[in-house]
Amino acid sequence: MNDPVQKPTARSKGLLALRASVIFTAWLLFLIIPLSLGTLLPPFSGKLNLSGCFIISIVLTMLFRAWLPVRKEGDAKKGAVKVLAALLALLAVCYAAVSAVSAHWRRETDAARLGLQKRGFQVSLSGFQDKAAGGEYLSPALARSIATGFAPVFNKNAAAQAALHVYGGIEAWNRETAKKEAAYSALFGPYLEKELAPLLKKKYAGYAKVDYAQAAREPLGDTARRLDNIPSVIKISEIAKLRAVSLALGGDAEKAWGLVRLQFSLAEVFAGENSLLGKLVTLALRGQAVDASAGILLNNAAAVIPGDVALSLRGASSGALASEGLRAELAYQYDIFDFLRRMDFRQFRKIGGLSAMPGSAGGGEFKALLDYGLFSLLRGTGLYDLNFLVTAGYFETILRPGAWAQVSARSAQAEARISGLPAWPYFMARAEAPSFGRLFAKELDIQVRARLALACARLRGWRRAHGKYPGKLPELKLKEEGMDVYSGGELVYEPAAGGKGFDLCSAGPAGDRKDVSGVELCLHQR
Repeated sequence: MNDPVQKPTARSKGLLALRASVIFTAWLLFLIIPLSLGTLLPPFSGKLNLSGCFIISIVLTMLFRAWLPVRKEGDAKKGAVKVLAALLALLAVCYAAVSAVSAHWRRETDAARLGLQKRGFQVSLSGFQDKAAGGEYLSPALARSIATGFAPVFNKNAAAQAALHVYGGIEAWNRETAKKEAAYSALFGPYLEKELAPLLKKKYAGYAKVDYAQAAREPLGDTARRLDNIPSVIKISEIAKLRAVSLALGGDAEKAWGLVRLQFSLAEVFAGENSLLGKLVTLALRGQAVDASAGILLNNAAAVIPGDVALSLRGASSGALASEGLRAELAYQYDIFDFLRRMDFRQFRKIGGLSAMPGSAGGGEFKALLDYGLFSLLRGTGLYDLNFLVTAGYFETILRPGAWAQVSARSAQAEARISGLPAWPYFMARAEAPSFGRLFAKELDIQVRARLALACARLRGWRRAHGKYPGKLPELKLKEEGMDVYSGGELVYEPAAGGKGFDLCSAGPAGDRKDVSGVELCLHQR
């Protein structure tokens, strides 16, 4: 007679549940180990890497399952001990493997940081603390000035708002353009000349006071990247440019040059800001001042560049604001890296956790714990360090000195390298792939336009002395202002028939006499 089928007891059910939990936990651990070790492999197919990790985890889990004790009632206690012992051993192996990989990437990131420091790079915003000057800062006074003097006029005049970004400065205006510009730019004359100009005659320590030590400790809070009223500042400078050209066309070159001085003064206040944003604002303001200078020359035959404005143009024709800004951005990125490295759950919740990222939804305490667990896993397995190394390497590559062609080629290669990395394990670097190579071209555009303005002034002086423009540019014996930063040779000079005019151009980054935005890099004097 066959034995009746034994019903599972509570103890055997408990062992089955324990085995199932252990098998699932073992699969997770067997997955984490190859995922972590996979970061040590050279970049290749991310899909192959991930699929290999999953296959390995499944195979090892099946072997582990076969090894586990059998489901016998009498062996329940002994089996449970063996299961738990096996799980603890597997946890120890996983911890050792992940810790070794994490320690490797930590050494790599620390070595990269040390290497950058030896080459003179700042790797924390706190390094700028000693450079923070005392004294008065422009931001509070300018904010009040914008709120009471500029904004009410600008906001009430739709024509003034629409005219921005329409007319450039490096061209001779026709009557229609001049009429439109004169009609609205006069609205801002009182603010520019009677309120802003006296404000900028003072000596300021900078635009905004920043505690760089605090910014380094909490880089996701109120840091040096936050500069107030920037859109209004850019609009004011652009209106000053159009107002200056309009005045010059009307015959008042002296007042026009005063507005150029205002633009350069505003730019120099921002030049001392130790942030990428501060340098970008400086470049924008300098570019508008340069265009205003060229516009004055092209629209007023009697205009002569004053000595102090010429000095400011020479300053704008050289320099390395883009590099300085990117160095500050690198320091900021290192502070974020260090902050996230040490971030605890309280700080994680404070910044919004993963829910603060685009496309993420909010959640309660349980979701926050899960998010923090995932973040801790990425951080603990070395993935965060690995991806940051890619970003830091990008900055180091594009900041190497060299001629325009070398910098451009290196920037393109560095950006292509990041975009060409596999999604796994470089998903963080790819998601926030930096693309700053065009900044150098934008700065060089401003430098070459400043040189075009300076060379144009010299050509005008030659004509006043000789009655016509020279046949060749070398006759002026120009130094730096006669050199094209893109081609490395002289600016392209083409005199008109009879010496009555000229075309003066830069080769441009692509050799087509246009800047990175497709705008012609030429002055046409007729």
